[in-house]
Amino acid sequence: MEITQTLNALYHKDYRLIYTDLGLTNRIYYIEYKGKIDAVLRIPNPHADIFVHRELERKIQKAVRGQDMDFEEIYYDEDKAYRITRFVNNLKGFQNAPNPNKYQEAIRLIKKFHQLAIHTNIEFGLKNKYLIFKKQIKEPMMDFDKYESFLDAYTNLPEKAILSHNDLVDGNILFNDQRAYLIDYEYAGLNHPYFDLMSLISENNINDLNIRHSLYQYFFEAPISTELEKKLHIIENAANLLWAAWANMFYDTNHNEEYRQIFKMKKEAIEGQIL
Repeated sequence: MEITQTLNALYHKDYRLIYTDLGLTNRIYYIEYKGKIDAVLRIPNPHADIFVHRELERKIQKAVRGQDMDFEEIYYDEDKAYRITRFVNNLKGFQNAPNPNKYQEAIRLIKKFHQLAIHTNIEFGLKNKYLIFKKQIKEPMMDFDKYESFLDAYTNLPEKAILSHNDLVDGNILFNDQRAYLIDYEYAGLNHPYFDLMSLISENNINDLNIRHSLYQYFFEAPISTELEKKLHIIENAANLLWAAWANMFYDTNHNEEYRQIFKMKKEAIEGQIL
């Protein structure tokens, strides 16, 4: 492993790497030092490099330092994007976090992310990403063409794009007893200003309409109109179609059951058409 020399220097060879199954686009290891977990090592999977933007991710990692958002960084390799961060005990993903204020906290972090003073021309490019994913699918698990009108509806939304996280899965919003974390910025880019709100909802399978409307209230700080709710529905449909294609593509590649389960969830959401 290329990171070995750095680890030897940091830990004087007195460490052990423990592989975890926490990552999909990255390999994640715990670093055990003197009998306890001290840090987390992230090694990007090369197959994800064409879908993510490491330079922008790095800008964001630097911008959020001291803002109570990311983990404490110990080491970063500018060439390989290997990253070591301090281990935090007792973390729970968004869905299982017992924090009674987790919905408000998630929205607070999203809005804080949107306000980062970072200039970029990198677009998330939802439709282009979808077409790349779809092109690489050898065995489609659904009729994607049937739902591509979602993408046109999304592309025609008039709001100006802003810097967005774009990947608000359960493991990217984390809680312990002290605070909340928003991590993993590799899919960040300019996107619709409401995409992260709907990413939080769709990626975490929030189907309870009362919770959805609470999240809308926290995000917009006012009741929403029927017209705005229709826009949110368009964004959600487009996001679900995108990640269904992504999951199908990766399941084709390695037949990892986790990708099949993600695809299944997205397909059910698309077919369910939650309003």
